[in-house]
Amino acid sequence: ENNQLPPMIRRLKKDVTKDLPLKTETNVDRYMPEIQAHAYHEALTFLREGNSSKQKMQGFQDMRRISLHPLSPEHATTSADEYIKQSARLVALFELLDKIYEKGEKALVFVESINMHQWLSVYIETRYNMSHKPDRIFGSVSAQSRQAIVDRFQDQTNTGFDPLLLSPKAAGVGLTLTAATHVIHLTRWWNPAVEDQCTDRAYRIGQTNDVYVYYIRALHPTYGESSFDGVLDQLLKSKRALASGVLAPFNENESIDAIIDQLTKSD
Repeated sequence: ENNQLPPMIRRLKKDVTKDLPLKTETNVDRYMPEIQAHAYHEALTFLREGNSSKQKMQGFQDMRRISLHPLSPEHATTSADEYIKQSARLVALFELLDKIYEKGEKALVFVESINMHQWLSVYIETRYNMSHKPDRIFGSVSAQSRQAIVDRFQDQTNTGFDPLLLSPKAAGVGLTLTAATHVIHLTRWWNPAVEDQCTDRAYRIGQTNDVYVYYIRALHPTYGESSFDGVLDQLLKSKRALASGVLAPFNENESIDAIIDQLTKSD
């Protein structure tokens, strides 16, 4: 009697999409300005001094939030331009969008914070003198509305600069957005499969143009690669390398613990 399991055939994306155009992935690094660096250092101190798991999780979430911006948009007391200057990631984002605008191309911008979604939508319309606010896809957007947004974005008569703002968890599967040639990860999830699924909204069958993927990282001027964004980036790279060779379930809680452990050990 043969008790051996039948062989498992695993289809990798690289095998399925050999005919796709080129995909270029780039880390876009900027150092935190003073207000962001100061807030980040305080959050790191809180994390390192935390005795309970609740405290550590609070410190983790604070560092994650501050790495995007030290102030939530509704608490901004300065002009939009000043608000951007307070965030290394926003500075990098608009440097990218300015170039994409000059080329008249489309972009997907993945950002988790709904408040930041809303702020970006209003500001992008103004900055680039658009005829409409950029569309947004996030958790509470209905399936019908999502499809209408996708149809507008994909419409071949809708040419020129058009960024689409999306939540990583809400838009990671099921959407075809091949009109975009740029994918910007403004905020990142600690599960690489979620992030790769986001990129695959543009880099999939039907894409005829090269796709440029940007991972924006805010680095603290003192901690450098040991900053939250650097630690998360290294974790995602190691998880991707592991996932390429092993069929294993992904444990997001283990990844959070690994990030916290690395941050509390960093000098």
